[in-house]
Amino acid sequence: MQMNISIKRHLIAASFILAGYAASGQGDPKISQVENSLLPWVQLQDSAELKYTIYDRMKYHHVPAVSVAVIDGGKIAWAKAYGLADVESNTPATEQTLFQAASISKSVNAVGVMRLVQEGKLSLDQDIRAYLKTWEFPDNDFTANKKITLQNLLSHTGGFNVHGFDGYKAGDDLPDINQILNGSMPANNEAVKPVLYPNTKYQYSGGGTVIIRKILEDNISKEYVSLMDRVVFTPLEMRNSTFAQPLPKELQKDAATAYIGDGDAIKGRWHIYPELAPDGLWTTPTDLAKLLLAIQGSLHPKGESFLNYALAERMLTPYLDSTKSALGFFVQKKGEEKFFRHDGGNEGFSSDAYASFDSGKGVVVMINSENYLLIDEIVNSVARVYDWPNFYQPKIKKLASLTDSVLLSYCGEYFFDSNSSVIVRKTGNHLEIKGKGEKRWEKMYPVSQTKFFIMPNQLDYDFLKGDSEHINILQLSNGRRTLQAVKKE
Repeated sequence: MQMNISIKRHLIAASFILAGYAASGQGDPKISQVENSLLPWVQLQDSAELKYTIYDRMKYHHVPAVSVAVIDGGKIAWAKAYGLADVESNTPATEQTLFQAASISKSVNAVGVMRLVQEGKLSLDQDIRAYLKTWEFPDNDFTANKKITLQNLLSHTGGFNVHGFDGYKAGDDLPDINQILNGSMPANNEAVKPVLYPNTKYQYSGGGTVIIRKILEDNISKEYVSLMDRVVFTPLEMRNSTFAQPLPKELQKDAATAYIGDGDAIKGRWHIYPELAPDGLWTTPTDLAKLLLAIQGSLHPKGESFLNYALAERMLTPYLDSTKSALGFFVQKKGEEKFFRHDGGNEGFSSDAYASFDSGKGVVVMINSENYLLIDEIVNSVARVYDWPNFYQPKIKKLASLTDSVLLSYCGEYFFDSNSSVIVRKTGNHLEIKGKGEKRWEKMYPVSQTKFFIMPNQLDYDFLKGDSEHINILQLSNGRRTLQAVKKE
């Protein structure tokens, strides 16, 4: 029987006072510092620095469970979990709780490929058509007489479509790999095919990663799951990781339930991702930290390393100079350090992983929610506490002062279409906004006489005059795209 939503939210709130479980670093004062110094994407000019506790922010973002592993000095400094892996059963999250890693799966898949290259079983430079034995490559005008390699697939420079996959509900018929690639029933994605000339630009493609899995199954092992066990998980002692989809019954008790919106559990607890290589990994922050450490060690070998130095360096070098996309990872200069990283998001799960090139630092955060801003706030806190120079660089906003009459002129309901709208109201001396059907009002912070922001996202909210003398348009912008809603008169 479905639990009443209000009861579920009460249990979520109660989970925020539960202690986490430290896998290592017991008594380390830096754990408490991280927990009490979460930093948002924005700070207010001429005001005290905004910072929060992890418990407050879990409650604010409606995140039932968080799991964190911190790397410092070339080792796992500590790992800890917070909240509830499953709200209905009141099951606490631990550092062994499994989360869906979503697109971080691509990084693990890439490491597996590099291990096979190191074993001499694959070449990064061979045309992939030579490897494809049980699927006909869909050549078209973009690819005719053009070479495409594993490097292209790993770096998203092969020109393929299908950004990501929606997953399948429990009980749905699941497609095999050829049905996924061909976009045929029961697959719920379009066919994977070239849509750009290879080697010309970056285009993120989970579909391209499925082609990698096809190459591995056609040439190395028909069992992708056991292959990744052999080349990655077993040698790195990643004992709480698997690409098995659906998740085996014996592991389900150790897995977090996926939650969406304000804390509603997905029916069947989570979606299933039969594509495997781009999105199917179940794991923990501790296991992912072991992978990051192995790569860091390969960049600075002191004896035998997991990958030889040349392969590790090649893996972490952007394939096209104009992109940040390396082979399975993104390379990002942030502050004074360079990091290799990847994030992920499946239905009801979000995650992020950072590792430095040179200083032996890093962090992995996984949550059973889509409210990913909490992850950014935790990463910012880790960066501050562990002295990642200038990593945290918030946007600085200076607040404006508006009269009551101006604020009142913005109040009303604004429609994006007949089924979607937002409501703006005045409360005290400020405005609040919420989507139609949502329960929580968000405070709007003015930065000019017409422009505002809210804490849960990084959008600009701009009140505009349309064809009338009165404000009747609310424009939302992220700097690249804009969306307008029209006020109901």
